[in-house]
Amino acid sequence: MDESYRRSLLARVPQQPPFRFIDEIVEIGDDLVVGRYRFQEGSDFYRGHFPGDPVTPGVILIEAMAQAGVVALGLHLAEASTTPGGAGLRTMFSEADVEFTGPVKPGSTVTTTAHKLYFRLGKLKVHAEMRLDDGTLVCSGNLAGVGVCAAETAHAVQAPLSPARGVAKPRHSTTMAAVSRLASERNRRLDGMRFLRRRLLGVDLP
Repeated sequence: MDESYRRSLLARVPQQPPFRFIDEIVEIGDDLVVGRYRFQEGSDFYRGHFPGDPVTPGVILIEAMAQAGVVALGLHLAEASTTPGGAGLRTMFSEADVEFTGPVKPGSTVTTTAHKLYFRLGKLKVHAEMRLDDGTLVCSGNLAGVGVCAAETAHAVQAPLSPARGVAKPRHSTTMAAVSRLASERNRRLDGMRFLRRRLLGVDLP
């Protein structure tokens, strides 16, 4: 894809500073995405992790890999699909199995490369690797996310105060309900597909 498309795709990633961890989409295709990011020395999380010897938290490294490998690639695949409303999906991070093999210090530039494992029924799963500029592997693993209609995520849960006790009263989250409905529908379809493949071909879906 050309540079103008990559810039446009980056602009559509919903995470914004100070919680955006992609500076550039270097490469994008139907099976691969490559993104780069430089961790700024002044980022607030370094003040407590760890004072005097700051290291980028693992959860931030996972977020950086997910923003490139799941969100950006997921947007590209959804918009390129023929599914009605594909362009209106927002990716909800759903799972991670990541191994950490090295530290990322403030000021380091990292490159995330993610390869699609599968994209079906609104769910994207990738294998991602993050490396420093010298090629050192700092973390790798499998990440996944589910596409949810952006209109539904706009009605995020709010917890009003209870007049009687002055505490927050939980309210049903429409976002999580949307994720649950999509996951249930996906599982129902996969069960049907597995049944048909077992009957017709004698094989099962992964």
